[in-house]
Amino acid sequence: MTIAGTSVAVLADETEASALSTPSRKYARISAALANAGPVYLKLASGAAVAEQGIPIYPGASYEINFTNMYQGPVSAISGGGQSNVIYVTRGY
Repeated sequence: MTIAGTSVAVLADETEASALSTPSRKYARISAALANAGPVYLKLASGAAVAEQGIPIYPGASYEINFTNMYQGPVSAISGGGQSNVIYVTRGY
């Protein structure tokens, strides 16, 4: 498996999907930067992520997509509360 990592800025109240949606992935870890002011919310479905809904990733925490929950569809993220945050995306193919 090839592993690739990317740092992604998730702007306040804007959906980020480009670095997250990779249908051929076998693994993904989405980590929130420890310095973030608040959570980033993930949506595992088509359409835009919505703040305060979905899977929250709090500063310093992460969410994994792996063989136990092999979701390969669209993933999007949003930062709510009027703040921008950073997430780190690690993917395996």
